[in-house]
Amino acid sequence: MITGIEVARLPLDLPLRCRCGRVRGVASDVSPSSGFRFVCYCKDCQAFARFLEWPDVLDSAGGTDIFQMPPGRVKLTAGTDAVRCLRLSVHGADGRSRDEVLGPPLCGIYDRSAVGPLPPNAPAPPSLGVFARRASTIFGWWVLGLGRPSPLFDDRSNAPRVVPRVLTRSERAAL
Repeated sequence: MITGIEVARLPLDLPLRCRCGRVRGVASDVSPSSGFRFVCYCKDCQAFARFLEWPDVLDSAGGTDIFQMPPGRVKLTAGTDAVRCLRLSVHGADGRSRDEVLGPPLCGIYDRSAVGPLPPNAPAPPSLGVFARRASTIFGWWVLGLGRPSPLFDDRSNAPRVVPRVLTRSERAAL
């Protein structure tokens, strides 16, 4: 017999799309054990959210909820010509919360760059065990070939599919 908790932990394929719906894809075999969920408080994540004019991506302390998974499990199925910046979200996937689909965040990183007090339920800083688990899992992804294909890089040349836009010093300072 499978309980509700076990069903929520089964891997699932999550549809992905940009805000306008032109870019679409799927993240395959998503579960708490298929990647790493953490909250990043770094200044770059905060600046990126401001650049995109999406302040709702950040929590009250400036943290960004991130789920890191192997690129080989992400496929873009439409609109690759429009890829510039993409917000991937699983909030509300099949009516389930992020915690149900991805598990709770394993840790918080760069919390010294938080713009306010961390929420009471903020994840703890990374431990040696988290670093060891992450390193061994990423090594496993490499051994299994899950680092490729990447939807963001050309398979043959390994060059980015889109030339990255580099902000000028004044653009960066304005963020």
